[in-house]
Amino acid sequence: MSIDWNEITHITKVDPAEDLPEKLDILAHTDLVIIGGSDGVTQENSLDVITQIRAQFPDLCLFQEPYSSSDTV
Repeated sequence: MSIDWNEITHITKVDPAEDLPEKLDILAHTDLVIIGGSDGVTQENSLDVITQIRAQFPDLCLFQEPYSSSDTV
């Protein structure tokens, strides 16, 4: 994936160990989402967050910030 960083004006970080908001439309004006956290991050909850965001915003750039190598998807 090639990203034009000059076009990125808003980045949102999502912690997969926390509940996502009911309405993901708050991400409508976000250019990139970083998915990561520290305590409680698992492969399962990371994949769940990625799947939920992808379902509503299939073209939104997603970066994963792994806490450990076992948490990467």
